[in-house]
Amino acid sequence: HLNKSEDVIVFVDSLFRSVNLTYQKSVSRYSVSLYRYVIPHWELLNDTVYPLNAEWYANWFYGLLNLTSPEQAPIFMSKPRFLDATPEFRTNLTGMKEPDEENDNTLMDAEPLTGFIFNVHKRLQINVRLQQHSGWLFWSPVANVRDTLVPIVFVDETASASKSTCDEFVDKVYKPIKIVNDVRWALVALG
Repeated sequence: HLNKSEDVIVFVDSLFRSVNLTYQKSVSRYSVSLYRYVIPHWELLNDTVYPLNAEWYANWFYGLLNLTSPEQAPIFMSKPRFLDATPEFRTNLTGMKEPDEENDNTLMDAEPLTGFIFNVHKRLQINVRLQQHSGWLFWSPVANVRDTLVPIVFVDETASASKSTCDEFVDKVYKPIKIVNDVRWALVALG
């Protein structure tokens, strides 16, 4: 049984860590009532703002997950278009659209009674840290490089229940519950 006031903890393999998903809003999919959970902004705050994130090497800007250690390369994961990240990363890049909470956040839609997941989007952006290096000063294309992140890949892994699966769920879960409730109230009425 899911509760709107309680976080759901999931392990995200590509982040090498577990994350809390917080309730955002109620949604539905083909007549199935669902709770939408998203990764809250505080999950990717740096450790000076949110000390619990020190465990995840979150010691640079906020909105990033430092994967340098497990990947052995200057790799940082963020939400797409740097949603909930330090704004300077977007402003350092030309042509990047503003992030959109609805389309750029990881989300999970779960049925509250059973916990079954009917829709999920794991949305991540893989970034490489680009730093000025003294050996580059004589090569004009990178001579004025700022210390920034460059997005390399945007990922949206998706799975959604079909209409027939949702219809079957309604028939096998919601309808029996309705019948039991209707019978219960009929018995109460009869005394």
